[in-house]
Amino acid sequence: MNAPDLNTLGVAAAEAVQQAIYRAVDSATSLGGIPARKDIVAQAN
Repeated sequence: MNAPDLNTLGVAAAEAVQQAIYRAVDSATSLGGIPARKDIVAQAN
């Protein structure tokens, strides 16, 4: 595997982690009195 292939793989991995974090934040529920994102968004609407 050469350097450009590793760079492409690194970018793809970073994007996959970013999307996983966004999905986790969107699906999280409130815990211990700390509101989840979806609770905050629901209150704003």
